[in-house]
Amino acid sequence: MTDTPDAMRSQVAYFSMWFFIVAIVLFFAYCINGTAFGYVSEHLQKRVRNLAFVSVLRQDIAWHDEEEHSPSALIASLNTDAALLGGLSSTVIGTIFSVLINMSAGIILAHIVAWKIAVVILAAVPVMIVAGWLRIKVVADLHARHATAYVRSASLASEAVSSIQTVASLGREKDVCRLYEEAIQAPYEDSIKSLLKGNAWLSLGYSITYLLYALAYWWGSQLLSNGEYTSTQFFIVLPALLFSAQASGQMFSLAPDLTKAKMAAGRIFDLIELQPTIDIASERNAIPKSTNTVGQVTFENVHFRYESRREAPVLQGLNLQINAGQFVALVGESGCGKTTALSLLERFYDVNQGSLLVDGQDVRSYEVNHLRSQIALVSQEPILYSGSVSFNVLLGSEGIQSIDDVHKVCKLANIHEEILSMPQGYDTAVGFRGSKLSGGQRQRVAIARALIRNPKILLLDEATSALDSQNERLVQDALNKAAEGRTTIAIAHRLSTIRRADCIFVIDGGRVVEQGTHDQLLAKRSKYYTLFQHQTLSSGLD
Repeated sequence: MTDTPDAMRSQVAYFSMWFFIVAIVLFFAYCINGTAFGYVSEHLQKRVRNLAFVSVLRQDIAWHDEEEHSPSALIASLNTDAALLGGLSSTVIGTIFSVLINMSAGIILAHIVAWKIAVVILAAVPVMIVAGWLRIKVVADLHARHATAYVRSASLASEAVSSIQTVASLGREKDVCRLYEEAIQAPYEDSIKSLLKGNAWLSLGYSITYLLYALAYWWGSQLLSNGEYTSTQFFIVLPALLFSAQASGQMFSLAPDLTKAKMAAGRIFDLIELQPTIDIASERNAIPKSTNTVGQVTFENVHFRYESRREAPVLQGLNLQINAGQFVALVGESGCGKTTALSLLERFYDVNQGSLLVDGQDVRSYEVNHLRSQIALVSQEPILYSGSVSFNVLLGSEGIQSIDDVHKVCKLANIHEEILSMPQGYDTAVGFRGSKLSGGQRQRVAIARALIRNPKILLLDEATSALDSQNERLVQDALNKAAEGRTTIAIAHRLSTIRRADCIFVIDGGRVVEQGTHDQLLAKRSKYYTLFQHQTLSSGLD
């Protein structure tokens, strides 16, 4: 090579042409890169969110009872974690892909043109790599610690917002704000410390770039003065290597995104791969669905305690024999295990000891969804979903039902005429959680939803306790109709509503202490008699 003016002009024109060509190629390359990774990102987010949501719904109720699996934490995982994972595939991976290509091309070019300059300058690259790795480690440790800390603050915020009326009525807004500020204070202080450490390593990585400039000019001048390389070779190698060094620094500046994406991927894929203890999708060793269920229920020496409260047993040797078609009631003080018994029958939980049988078969031998399809639950606070009245009723049915079927069950639930009087009839929107309906209307729609399942076993968990006397009569009449021809197990707060029960089980301390009809139990003048007298006296005082 020569350094004459004509030669220089020729070389400049040559390299200018190549830079122009590279610019055109890069335009299309980056377009393809951005489009491809963007598509992959959106598809990945959609797929991951769907799989994670399916997994959440598959988990058993005991899993949902845990604090770290609160609704706020799960919503954050579905939204934030999926977005972080999508950002990794679209922006971060695309950037890393481009950086690696640029680095490789620069290093190869430098070694071809002037390998002695390249070797010396690249000797400083390991220091940049170590600095970048240390920053990634600092950020990763920080996010690992915050994963738990921010779940607690999110749960607190979710709890406060969901019960805002209670917070407002008690005038505790300032206290709630103080608790929330305390919950985020420790993560904030931790972030500041980690920020200083992480930025120290990031600054070191960037400063090395300029040290490389100094080293390159010093070493290059030595080789140029010795005549080993020309200035043209030097100014080809220098930008190639420095661009490579800057590219590696840019890659490590993505440390926060990489770390967040790694943590998010760990959480969301752990959720997707999680196998529930009670699996609604499993049909292993299950009783055939074609088997006719008649509705006989037996609790044999059942013991149970919640995982979240292992120190407090709920059921301690519960024995119940409920024949098909019977109407039975469970009564007792709060916390004696009545609702827990219904939860075990629905197989929201499994018994710790003893046996729970339906038609003489252990409930664990039934396919979970098939078992639940034979059972309908009407609770004290029925949940309706945004949509029409008919939509909410049809949620109870697995098969295709006609509008006549909807009308039939609504008539049984004493709600048909009221629905017809609504602005859009059965197409009337019920609002968020049924907010556009009264408490009695919500309860009767829930009864209709239960009846359209045509269940063999009907569970009533204090279904009238939250209603006024007028609505209670309407709902109680609907419940009496619903109970005909099927096994019905009712938990009653108002003992007057269960006088017609075939058998009343009095539960105390997690076991049955009395059983019989209303008149038989009153004649015994024991636990049930005391409960009835106390309630009668309270009603008289009211």
